[in-house]
Amino acid sequence: MLSFSEDKVVDSMQPMMGFYRMPTPAFYGAGYPSGELKVIIKGDSQSFDFQLPEHIQSKLHHSLIHSPIDVPHANKKKKKGKNQPNAPNPSSAPEEPKLSAKQLTQKHQELASAIKSSPLAFDVFVVVSDISQELANREFLAQTKAAQHINNPRPNHKPKKNQNKKEDGKEDENEDEAEPVTKRFDRINLVHHAWCYPMCQPGAKQNSSVYAGLFPLVPSKGEGNKKPDNAQESKAEPSQATTSDEKVGAEEGKETSSGPRPDRSHESQRASPPPPPLGLQPLPDAKPSWLPYGHLRPFRVSVHSDRRDPWVMCCSPNNCALLVDTTQPLSAFWSVSHKAKTPDSSSQPGAVVVLHLISHMQLPDLHTAVQRSTNLSELIALLSEILGAENEFIRALKSLFRLD
Repeated sequence: MLSFSEDKVVDSMQPMMGFYRMPTPAFYGAGYPSGELKVIIKGDSQSFDFQLPEHIQSKLHHSLIHSPIDVPHANKKKKKGKNQPNAPNPSSAPEEPKLSAKQLTQKHQELASAIKSSPLAFDVFVVVSDISQELANREFLAQTKAAQHINNPRPNHKPKKNQNKKEDGKEDENEDEAEPVTKRFDRINLVHHAWCYPMCQPGAKQNSSVYAGLFPLVPSKGEGNKKPDNAQESKAEPSQATTSDEKVGAEEGKETSSGPRPDRSHESQRASPPPPPLGLQPLPDAKPSWLPYGHLRPFRVSVHSDRRDPWVMCCSPNNCALLVDTTQPLSAFWSVSHKAKTPDSSSQPGAVVVLHLISHMQLPDLHTAVQRSTNLSELIALLSEILGAENEFIRALKSLFRLD
């Protein structure tokens, strides 16, 4: 663990959630297992002069300026039930007065102007993690369940309507031999909750939005030469950003119906979906739970107490997902995130950039290199012996700390 800021890495642990205060790759549910975190390097733009790639800096700045204001949700009426004397009872904050559409537009213009005229502020993390054992466990469980289904099929099982229909409209003769539907074991989540709510207390329910996306280590052709947003004026009025398409927000669930509208201005800039970053698979569908490639989009981030135990904090919903390619030994990419603007914001919301290296297979050399290194220079030198001096991750790591 290495820190380039005043705070130590160990001090950034969120004890109630069991996560460091950074976007962390982890599997959804069952305690959010994140495998083994081998390297964590943290810093911020105020303490160290980090060098972000141009395509990441431009996209982050564009999203900070044009993303709409996140209007707080109205408090829902609690269901009647038995009191829980042992449950934590945090003090509820008073409700803020609602702003009109005109006031929101004016507030958006003020924030956009303030962000344009101020230097870009962000936190930086370099995270090397190993999820090979967790992937192996999940693959074994999936194969075991599939074998149990074949050897012991459920009695009187009726397949769903049209489940085994062929393209010609005829039913498959081997209906009962249909393969069971199993969950993907190669899907992981980028958990933002500890970063969004660093001081969350037991029993407190918090709900907000975060904008996030994944980027390749090397920009696609022509992407790195785009003019950043701080050097050009927006063609769209700020009020248009608050009245964008509501489809994605509605698809994320009822919880997001009054949340921020996604910024669609990037869609006109790319005719086809960008290729996935190194070691990741193409997105399987257009569901809003997947992290996009090459731009940022909004996600809801919520923490609440468990119904079975009010002292246990839960992270939801199941979004900010990515799909690792388990046929590849490693994946390496950038993740970029920032918090949503709120009516009481007076400056740029928090932003974080993470350089990820995730091991999908057991690599003893990688573990040895991490154990032997005592500083950043040694880590880069030892990783270069394993990955190669011209490896994209090594080059990105050197460029981030201006060592190239």
